Amino acid sequence: MANVVLVYDVSWFSRLEPDEAAYHGSFSLKRVGVRVIFTHEPGANEAGVAGTLVKNLKRAMAHDYSLKLSQVVISRTASPC
Repeated sequence: MANVVLVYDVSWFSRLEPDEAAYHGSFSLKRVGVRVIFTHEPGANEAGVAGTLVKNLKRAMAHDYSLKLSQVVISRTASPC
């Protein structure tokens, strides 16, 4: 089993609803001893409050983006051509 998982950014774990589901993926890995490293998120790998704030902000932004994108896709597929 891998000791480390490299993840491009926080949004990979952040598109689900409710917010608890977004944490489940990274939490499940940490619980079995796998370290999650975000490769393109400055500050997300920091220990303590700074890292937590960065991850929570990025998760919220990714979730909001996903919701808005789905609304655009639904509105364009629902309109007649």
